[in-house]
Amino acid sequence: MRSMTSVLCGLTASMALAGASSAAVLTATDFTAVVGPELPNPADGSTIFINGPQDVTDQGWFISSSFSAGDNTNMVGGNVRFGPAASIYRDSATQFDASIGQISSDGNVTTGEISFDVEIAGVNFNGGTPEEIGIAIQVLGWTGGAATTGNDVALQFNGQGAGWEVVGSTDTGSIASAGTFSTGTIDLGTGYDAIAVRVIAFDGGTGNFGDTIDLASITAVPEPATVGLAGLGLLMCGARRRRSA
Repeated sequence: MRSMTSVLCGLTASMALAGASSAAVLTATDFTAVVGPELPNPADGSTIFINGPQDVTDQGWFISSSFSAGDNTNMVGGNVRFGPAASIYRDSATQFDASIGQISSDGNVTTGEISFDVEIAGVNFNGGTPEEIGIAIQVLGWTGGAATTGNDVALQFNGQGAGWEVVGSTDTGSIASAGTFSTGTIDLGTGYDAIAVRVIAFDGGTGNFGDTIDLASITAVPEPATVGLAGLGLLMCGARRRRSA
């Protein structure tokens, strides 16, 4: 019969594995697989759905129809370029119209706090006073089960159907050059069956609308506290096994 300590060590191992793989959140983290000059548009060009005939779950990134003319978001060397048109910029990082987004199945695997690492390939300021450019990310959780109504997430406007709840928003802060930038945290609690993510570029609203920012990838990262506690448990279990050998 297994001892209680052995059982607890087994549970700890399971927690560690879950923590290490938690933060799937995104079906696609980069844009290298996108074919053509623009990201693919969903059926109506401005909204993504879970369930039903327009379901885009696990199909990667989609864009708002405001980008379809090619003046706002373009594929440039495998990266997504926001700009230079004025309409990509918003004065607030909590506004998510004119965004890119995706829906990913998660099955309540990702829990607790996550942040995002945002890789920027380049920033170009169009002379004068530089814009305060950054990337903002919003996470929504699906609570609607198998419903095919209230299942929409708007990319053109700042709304979503009743089956979705806004979990939280975060951003990179101001970005002035290429590099990888970490956002703040968003708490997913006990998790969701599916997760939607909306991403937008924002600036300080100073009106210098010739700027561009090239987004190379976005990766969800579990917070160290969650993985660290599970890892500490594994170390303790390993030490016990060595003493027992």
